[in-house]
Amino acid sequence: MHVDHRRGIHSSATVRCRSPSTLATITHSAAVCRMESKYQALGRPGEGTVGVVCVGDVIEPQANDSVLRGHGTLLRSGSLVASRCGRVQRWNQLVLVEPLAGAYAAAVGHVVVGRIVQVEATRWLVDIHATTLAVLPLSTAGGAVRKAAEGAVDMRSILVEGDLIAAEVQAVRSDGQVQLHVRDAVASKLPPGTVVDIPAALVRPQRKHVHHWAATGIKAVFGCNGAIWIGVDGGSSAAVPGIEQVQAVVQAATAVRALAGVGQAITPAAVERMVP
Repeated sequence: MHVDHRRGIHSSATVRCRSPSTLATITHSAAVCRMESKYQALGRPGEGTVGVVCVGDVIEPQANDSVLRGHGTLLRSGSLVASRCGRVQRWNQLVLVEPLAGAYAAAVGHVVVGRIVQVEATRWLVDIHATTLAVLPLSTAGGAVRKAAEGAVDMRSILVEGDLIAAEVQAVRSDGQVQLHVRDAVASKLPPGTVVDIPAALVRPQRKHVHHWAATGIKAVFGCNGAIWIGVDGGSSAAVPGIEQVQAVVQAATAVRALAGVGQAITPAAVERMVP
């Protein structure tokens, strides 16, 4: 059955999707159809876009030996084309397509924003939007905690269920389980604020994932897992933010949602341009 997915018919069917160089028969789900409509509004690669592609689009017309094919791509008639919808990522010679939706794929060194969901004897389990819960061991939770680890430690006096933390991915096991690391478990706890969840592919790895807006007195943590925390800079659970700070937090969160809605990469500079 042929379905015009450009008109937003939400059903899974075999359709024909046109691309700049090929006509391919693919199977589209409702999510792919919705994403392609956003992709068409952004344009195609090579036209000043942010690198969003759909199935069958040509990424590299001349895929010579200097291009390494990563996941989400395939070779067709000497060209590197996308085998799924998503964002083009380039790492030196490696070219791959990361999906705009789906579970977060952790990598060592990533800064993530997660929520404590379970407290155990010597570790915390953290939801970071991955396929499994991440682990924050007591032994990697900062110097002050490690010194107390020799005796009995009240884990809930440090972090409890529902607490938000900013942490770094220390290791990813072969079974997919992620181990986190923080310099100080107490300092890693984020004060009250708002969390905006977006596709992880829209958050590019950068040197600094914590950004401060001195003019408005707010800050944001851009988690590589697609969780972006925005709150008052230097705030605490007991402090009551001013109305100007609350408005600034709302404006920044709205800017993040607007950028994500059109598939734009989320960076501090991009958010700052949209905040008055």
